[in-house]
Amino acid sequence: MMEYWAWEPEFLRRFSKHYKTGEPIPKNKLYALIDTRWDELGTDKLGQVFLGLFDMTIHNTADGNYKVDELYNRMQNDIVLSNFGDAKVFKVATREHLMSAYADMFMSRFKKDGIDNPKTGMDFRHEILCPGGSREAMVSLKRFLGRKPNSEAFINMLTP
Repeated sequence: MMEYWAWEPEFLRRFSKHYKTGEPIPKNKLYALIDTRWDELGTDKLGQVFLGLFDMTIHNTADGNYKVDELYNRMQNDIVLSNFGDAKVFKVATREHLMSAYADMFMSRFKKDGIDNPKTGMDFRHEILCPGGSREAMVSLKRFLGRKPNSEAFINMLTP
């Protein structure tokens, strides 16, 4: 979840300065940097899908009679190289599953209340960090958010 701060303009402006002059990063470059946030994410996740499927395939053959390199190359071609239709849809589908709770926490509390809000930070500490794995994650999320988490915040972040 902490990665969300790194993409906030007010946070980036605190340390993004020209290495020689100390001038702050120009707004157009700052927002161009922020726009790269989701680049290559779909490719990365698709690569993970490929590796998982390859692993399951080589460990689930009845006779083990196959050439690993040929199987690897064929599967890579079939799965990774031929699945670049609508990259944004793929990015949303893969990342939403992994990151929607983080986006919900960040956008619903930190962004709304201010990224430096001490009360929000303490609530995060007490309801998310302190309990850790000692209680169900859904219980912690509900307590921090004051409601059941949803993917709306994450989807809104991806929609310009």
